[in-house]
Amino acid sequence: MPTRFTANALYLATTEQLSNTGIYHSSAWHLAQKRAAEQLPGAARAAWRQELDYARLLETAATVTTIDQLCMALTASREDHHATFWNLAHACLVIDEADFYDDFTQRNLVVLLRALRILRVPVLLMSATLPESARELYNLSGSAISKIWDDPSDSTRTRLHLHRAGRAEFAADVAAILERGLKGEPLIIYANTVGRAQGYWDWFQERKADNVVLYHSRFTEPDKEQIEQKLLALLGPKAWEQGKPCGVAILTQIGELSVNISADLMLSDLCPTDRLAQRAGRLSRFKNRFDKQQDVVGELYLIEPEKTTKDGVKNHYPAPYGHYRQGKGWIMSAVLEEANKQLVAGEYSAQKFVTLVNALYPKLADEATEVHNNRAALEDAAITNWLLLPQAQTELDDDDTHTWKSRDISPQKVVYANTDFSALDMEGDRTDFPSWFAFQEWALPRAISIAVYDFKRAQDDSKLTEVLLLVNEEREKIWVVKPRYYDAQQGLRFDKAPSDEDE
Repeated sequence: MPTRFTANALYLATTEQLSNTGIYHSSAWHLAQKRAAEQLPGAARAAWRQELDYARLLETAATVTTIDQLCMALTASREDHHATFWNLAHACLVIDEADFYDDFTQRNLVVLLRALRILRVPVLLMSATLPESARELYNLSGSAISKIWDDPSDSTRTRLHLHRAGRAEFAADVAAILERGLKGEPLIIYANTVGRAQGYWDWFQERKADNVVLYHSRFTEPDKEQIEQKLLALLGPKAWEQGKPCGVAILTQIGELSVNISADLMLSDLCPTDRLAQRAGRLSRFKNRFDKQQDVVGELYLIEPEKTTKDGVKNHYPAPYGHYRQGKGWIMSAVLEEANKQLVAGEYSAQKFVTLVNALYPKLADEATEVHNNRAALEDAAITNWLLLPQAQTELDDDDTHTWKSRDISPQKVVYANTDFSALDMEGDRTDFPSWFAFQEWALPRAISIAVYDFKRAQDDSKLTEVLLLVNEEREKIWVVKPRYYDAQQGLRFDKAPSDEDE
């Protein structure tokens, strides 16, 4: 799966149908522990650690993981990578949501596919919006993909009416649409950034609205799970079958793939056409509703986000679909600019989206220098580390090596929320964790990754507390979010006004 969120969602769905299903990624510990606690009695609960190890080595009958872990195994930068890759060589691989990866990760994927082709590992790539030009990319693996197979049975039916709703900086700018959700009409909102999503949340809270759920990446793992369950209860398939759908879901990109919910009314920020097609997959999604089957045409209102500069000028705000230039702000990507021209008001079917996506990506993009160098580093690791371990070895949950990265993301920093040291039984010393595993067990349910520039800003504004820990007799420094800047409904918010305790 492309993300930890989609992996978790698939794992939870799969375990209801298949036995002996494992999950592994960099934050799977919490979920694996919780599921084991639900399924295993008493002292047997400790077995979850062994089950997680089985999944990490791909030794469970079915394993849900992220592409990072498979590429990481190819580097052989840890001894157990050899066992993981051995098991991968005797498995079949299904890669879902293949369109979600950027070119950086796609080129890593091609290296993996080349190795698996040599070993004759069956591979199935799936996507709702993969352009025809993708065949050029995957054929670099040595395969001969002649066509992309599709399901034409329901491709021409009108799925939605698209309305262009102009530009908007604040929730109040689209109040007429939000009012429909306020009055009880099920509504899904897609915001391109966490800040914009929280702005919608504030609008509904000011009006004391019920059943409004905010979902983005800046929640702890336990809170994400609770939010997903609430979303399913309000707008999931059972709610529609029973004729009781209700509520407003405010989502960022993580809601494009992982949450099985639906509404007939959607508001979305402008995004690339393939991403909008994924969002539209949550629009009038379920046919089984109110004790009968219905094909419903949904309404999608598309807005162009904008932001006011320090000089009072309103500019289009394309983040994260572009790049930031110092002194000029965000510059729209060519793909987003073309999508803005493509997405005219009118009726849309699945086939129309496919046609537009093919036009958006007519040919394989040239490989950028940094992408080429990173891919070459993965190939080099696969060749040189297969027999002897490298001098610099990676840690257990690393997603990259000192020469290679699995994804091209801005530098991240981990902070910790919902921390309660007084609840720890650490033999009188709250900072003493006997092992790294014990620390991870405590840390992962509280960890949130944020961009380094956000971390530095919060640090300068005294919104974080530095805490020194003793882990396996070695001193570790962590940064804890002050309580007022995190809660289970809004997630991490550094934009709140400081209180007296923050001065």
